[in-house]
Parts: sequence; structure tokens; C-alpha cells
Amino acid sequence: MKVQRNKYKMLFSNLFYFFICTVSVKIIGYILLPIFTSSMTTHEYGIADILMSTQNLIYPIIALGISGAVMRFAMDQESDVKLVFSSGIIILTLSTLISFLTIPVIRAFPVYAEFAVFVPIGVLLINYTNIISSLCKALNKTRIIVYQNVAYGICLLLSAIVFVKVLGLGVIGYLLSYLIAHVISIIILSGAVSIRSYISFSYKWREIKSEIKRILKYGVPLVPNSLAWWITQMSDRYMVTYWYGTTINGLYSVAYKIPSIINAGVNVFIQAWQLSAIHEYKEKNSSEFYNAIYKYYSAFCYILTACIVTCVQLLAAILFANDFYLAWRYVPLLLVAAAVGSQESFFGTFYLADNRTNRYFISSMIGAILNVILNLLLIPRFEVFGATIATLVSYFVIYIQRAFDIKKNIDINIHLFKNVASILILIMQSLIYCNSITTGFIRYSVCILSIITILILYFKELREMFFRILKFFHFGNMK
Repeated sequence: MKVQRNKYKMLFSNLFYFFICTVSVKIIGYILLPIFTSSMTTHEYGIADILMSTQNLIYPIIALGISGAVMRFAMDQESDVKLVFSSGIIILTLSTLISFLTIPVIRAFPVYAEFAVFVPIGVLLINYTNIISSLCKALNKTRIIVYQNVAYGICLLLSAIVFVKVLGLGVIGYLLSYLIAHVISIIILSGAVSIRSYISFSYKWREIKSEIKRILKYGVPLVPNSLAWWITQMSDRYMVTYWYGTTINGLYSVAYKIPSIINAGVNVFIQAWQLSAIHEYKEKNSSEFYNAIYKYYSAFCYILTACIVTCVQLLAAILFANDFYLAWRYVPLLLVAAAVGSQESFFGTFYLADNRTNRYFISSMIGAILNVILNLLLIPRFEVFGATIATLVSYFVIYIQRAFDIKKNIDINIHLFKNVASILILIMQSLIYCNSITTGFIRYSVCILSIITILILYFKELREMFFRILKFFHFGNMK
């Protein structure tokens, strides 16, 4: 009983820390959104979004999956943490320098030329933040990451107010705010974890070389995986910009801010769950633990999505200023896509726990290729709605592929009927909600009905989860 309790204690503890991290940054993000949308035009915001999307494309390629490898191997009891981290820093430093070769490429596009230097600098800072953060996770020092995220959010907010709101620097102010926040993050993480004690160049070249090979073998398959995810999540923005311009892309980009509520919740859980999945992999009764967590996780994701869809117009009125309010109609289906994405993210952690990063990549690439094809077919005809449909279908295909692939090695119930039923209910709710001819009474009646239906569908799981949590905190034992 004590061992089983420790499994949940570790997960809940990490969930708490990552929750504080994510909530602090997201709250700042939602405070920032009215600042950006009231101080920047849709054209400026569209440019900034493309630059950030480009940065998000480049940094995982340059990172070579090193951060994930450092965290995975530093968690192994037989590993030399100092050797693992030192080797990772060497590879990351050399690879990051390559990102500066993107400057002339970006400058080839006149609208982005004056901002080109911000992209590789951002890549460098993000990668160093990630590798130090991975070390903290491996050392079970997640509390440090809480402090870093809170400081990041505060710094980002203050910088944005000064550079965007007060000085009116537009795109430059937007980009500069993020760079400064990352610099502060690196300083805090490095000081708190005593980074010097984990860096040593006294190892023999043979040892360094061997460790680098091991890190790259694990990490390199994560690069095309990250690229595949970027294609799935970001390629539609380039296509929307190509066919409809930066203004429409600005609206589409803003619409993503509300689904990021779900993504934030998923990110909190997945960060904590990944540590537990790796720690418990191949342990006795691990399947029982995995099954219990998955059914609670699924129920929470779908119920949360149904509730947020119900509040879309209210949230848009609060968060979207001026012409950006029109973006609310794109939000409901993006929320459903985020809910489906939460399912494939859960199963993806098992590939990392089992060191099967090549399978992780394959599933992501299948979704990416499908996403590009659907974007090309649907965006010209259905505008932004075509992009949201493409994203939703791609996530669903990845989820199904991963669920059945993982089931071959792990005895886990994927609850296919409940998952598909919940997704169909959410799609129906979203389509009715964003239909321009739907009256308010019908819109909210359908929303309430959808929430009730999903609650009934997952009543057993919710009841069991409630009593498990109650017993865990009040009686000191788990079933």
C-alpha cells in the first residue's frame, strides 16, 4: 500500500508544482493578450506570430532532442549525471550556433527582414532554458521550475508593458519581451541548481564520445518528431497567411489563445505524468496504475472542454480587443482538437519511457503528412475553418495509432467507445455554437446538454476519482 501511495504522491506532487508553473505563466499570458491586441494591429500581430512560429520550428531541430535525453538518462540510477549533462551542453552549444545561419534566409522576406536576428537569439535562449529545466526535473527539483516560471511570467509582463504598451515598439517590443524573460529564466535556473557542479570537462574524450552517441541515439528521433508536431500545429498558419494574408492569420492566431487553456492543463499533467511513467515503467502493477490515471485524465479533459466551449464568447469578450473579437467563431473546433490532442499526448509518454523515440516520431509524422494534405485541400475552400478541421482530424489519427500501438506492449484499456462518443458530442456542440444562425437559447441549451451527457458517460470514473482523492488525503491509503 505504501509503495502504491508513493506512486500517486509523486504524481500529485509534480502535478502541483507544474500546475503552479503553468498557471502563473498562463495568467500572465491572458493579461498580456489585451495589451498586445490593443497596442498592435492585426497585421503586426500576424507578423509577430509568424516569427514566433518560425522560432518554434527551428529550436527543436537545433536542439537535437538533447533536453529530453538528458532528463531521461539523468533519471537512471546507474548514470553519471555530470557526464550526461556536460555531454548534452557540448552538443547543444555547437548545434545552437547553426541557428544564426537562418538570418539571411529570413531577411530574404522583406516584411520580416528587420526582425531576423531575434529568431536565432530566441532559439539559443529557449534551448538553454530547456536543458537546465530538464536537469531540474531529473533531479526531482521541480520546485525550482516553479520559481523560474513565475519570474518568467512577471518579467514578460513588465517587459511587454514597457516595450509594447508604453514605448509602442510593436513587433520589436513583442519579441524583445520574450527574449528578456528567457534570460531571466536561465539565470534563475542556473543559480538555483548550482549549474557549475554538473558541468565538467575533465572526462576523457572516450567517455564524452560514448555519452554523446547515447544521447543522440535517443534524442535525434525526437527532432523529426518535433518537426512533425510543428507541421501539425503551425503549418496551417503559413497557409492561411499565403491565401488570406497576415490580418486573417492574426485572427486565427488569437483564436488559439483560448484552446491554450486546455493545452496548458494537458501540459501540466504530461510533464508530471512523463516523470511517473518513466519511473514506474516495468515496475510491478504498473498497468493498474496506468489504467487508473488514464480513465480519470480522459474524463477531466472532455468535461473541461465542454465547459470552456460554453464560455467561448464570454472569454473572447474579455481577452480579445477591438477587431480581434471576430476570432471567437474559430475557437470551438480548436478546443475539440485540443481535447483530442490531449489523448495522443498521454500515449506518447510511453514511447519516451520505453526509449522507443523512433515509434514516437513515426506516429507524429503520419499526423503531420495528413495535416498538410488536408490543409491544402480545405483552407482554400473553407478558410480558417478548413485549418481547424485539418488539425482535429490529424490529432485523432495520431491518437488512434498511438493507442493501439502502445496497447501491444502495455495492458491498458483505451476506452475507445467513451473517447469517440465524447469527441462526437464535443464536435456537435462546437458546430452548433459557432453557427451564425443559431440563437443564444439553442446554443447554450446544447452546451448544457453536452456537459450533462459527458458527465453521465464518465460518472463511474468521476465518482471513483473523487473517493480516491478523498481517501488519499484524509485517510492516508489508496485502494
